[in-house]
Amino acid sequence: GTSKLFQLKWMTFSKRTGPVTSSIQMEKSGKLLIYPNPAKTMLSVFSGFRFNTVEIFSMNGKKVFQDKNEASQYSLLNFNLDSGMYVLKVSNEKDYAASKLLIDL
Repeated sequence: GTSKLFQLKWMTFSKRTGPVTSSIQMEKSGKLLIYPNPAKTMLSVFSGFRFNTVEIFSMNGKKVFQDKNEASQYSLLNFNLDSGMYVLKVSNEKDYAASKLLIDL
């Protein structure tokens, strides 16, 4: 019955243990390292498995970049994206790994 979308009634803060990093990894298999993060227009990608597709998605799920090449554990990307948070995904036919990526121009 109100014109408000939602109303916050309470909030809890807790102390986080462990190191704080600029990349949270979401992976099925292997390890994914991206450098630098935050990036500007160039990015190095290293994976614990051979991948042939690199994709970058905006936070609303839209694919904004794709690179397909011969299977390798390393790729150097050149792109032109707006500043913001993205998800980078590397994959092959059976494995994938993903990580958050910050673009800061």
